[in-house]
Amino acid sequence: MTITRALLLLGTAIAVVSTGVGCGHVKEDMLAQTLYAATKGYRESIRWGYYEAAVGFLHPDERPDVDLEALANIRATSYEEIQPAVITPQETAVQLVRIDYVLRDEQRLKTLVDRQEWRWDEELGAWWLYGGLPAFEQ
Repeated sequence: MTITRALLLLGTAIAVVSTGVGCGHVKEDMLAQTLYAATKGYRESIRWGYYEAAVGFLHPDERPDVDLEALANIRATSYEEIQPAVITPQETAVQLVRIDYVLRDEQRLKTLVDRQEWRWDEELGAWWLYGGLPAFEQ
C-alpha cells in the first residue's frame, strides 16, 4: 500500500466517523442557526424602525396588543446584545439586549433592557418571540 493510498483511506475513515458523530447534533445545529437568523432579523427590524416586520417575529397570540402608531415616535439608535440566547433542552432561549432610542418629538435619548423569550415551534419549524415588543417609554 502506498503512502498516498493510506492517507486517502485514513481521510475517508475520519470523514465517515466525524459525519456519524455529527448526526446527533443536526437538530441542535439547525435550532441554533434558525435562532440566530430569527434574533438577527428581529434586531435589524427594531434597529431600523421596521416595526411591522418586528411584529412578524412575535407569536401570533401576542400580536393583537401591538400599537404600531405609538412606535412611529421611536427611533432606535443602538441595539446591543448583553446576554446571548442559549437554547435550553426545552427548546426555549432567553436573550437580554440593551436598546438606546430617541423619542422623535422630543429628541431625548433613552435606554432600556429588553428580556426576550424565544420558543421553538416544532410544528411550524420557527422560533417565536413571547412577551411583546420592547417596552419603549414614551
